[in-house]
Formats: sequence, C-alpha cells, structure tokens
Amino acid sequence: MRQTVEVTYADGRVAVGVAGVKDFVAFERKFDQPTAALADGRLEWYYYVAYLAMKNLAQAGEHEGPLKPSFDAWMLDVEDVRMLEDDAVPLDVTPS
Repeated sequence: MRQTVEVTYADGRVAVGVAGVKDFVAFERKFDQPTAALADGRLEWYYYVAYLAMKNLAQAGEHEGPLKPSFDAWMLDVEDVRMLEDDAVPLDVTPS
C-alpha cells in the first residue's frame, strides 16, 4: 500500500513523496479511523498523510530545505496537496 503525494509550498517549491504502510498505520493511530476513511475524509487527514510523505523525503535527505518539526507548523507553509492517481494502490488490505 502506497500513495504518491505532491505538495506545493507557499514559496513555489513542489515536492513529490510517497506515503507507505507505516504512514497509513500512523494515520489510523492518530485519528482512530481506518485508512478507508480517507475516501470520505477531512482535509486534515489528507494533509497529514502528505506530511508523513514529506517526512519520508526529509529522512532520505531528498526534501529541499528543512521540514518543519510538527504537522501544524508544516501546514503554515503549504499551499496545496494533491494525491496523485498514477501511483495509487488500492487500500484493500484484506488478508489472503
């Protein structure tokens, strides 16, 4: 399970990152909602997944500029978030 996310910052920078399984588990723990709830979700939920994807970029040393240390501080610099369809994998996690 993974989702490619594009973030446009207020200063014009654009970053593309990937949210993976650990990020969706973090989402479920923080919001006490299943990942499937993202389909009907609040804007905050999408932005939180994008923040986690940007944290992944920063940890890999691939994020341009410093990443704000908290979600709320990071949101102040964000102009837009897009979930890119071309790399999306269905969120069906039914065991086989």
